[in-house]
Amino acid sequence: NTGQIVNSATGNQEWAPPGEYWIRVVNNVTGASDRSDGSFRILPRTVDVKVNGSDGPITIQPSEKVWVTWDSIAKDSCTLYGVSDVQPAFGGNSPSIANLPANGKREVYVWFYDPSYGATVSANCRSQTGQEAGDWVQINMTSKPASLTITSPNGGENIPLDQWNVIRW
Repeated sequence: NTGQIVNSATGNQEWAPPGEYWIRVVNNVTGASDRSDGSFRILPRTVDVKVNGSDGPITIQPSEKVWVTWDSIAKDSCTLYGVSDVQPAFGGNSPSIANLPANGKREVYVWFYDPSYGATVSANCRSQTGQEAGDWVQINMTSKPASLTITSPNGGENIPLDQWNVIRW
């Protein structure tokens, strides 16, 4: 099994390292607790992709290059999705880089369909027998403050400044 756990020290949900685990249930009111009779094993993830060394989410500017690393177990080749060697335009189809080795590192640009929605970088790896596995990292764009400047109404409109106005485009 593979999965995420809540780190009791930080409260963050994160990938559990491979190993033996037990279930422990604690009543936060009474302090009573119980532990499972047997353990279960977390296996290594068969594909692990990181962007700038992180499982994400990370925040970048669309013009910023990032380092993507990927590792796979028992796979022969990988494809990276949502990245390009050259800075891609917004919109259109998501770029990909195929026929990569089972493990590697590459400096790339992240593709944003629309920067306000963020992006995803993923790796899909395949064995010669056709078994596939993948992993992904969520990418957010660095936010910019919204602004609107009206230099001159185009039809002689009067816009009262002491009340809310709906602006549609």
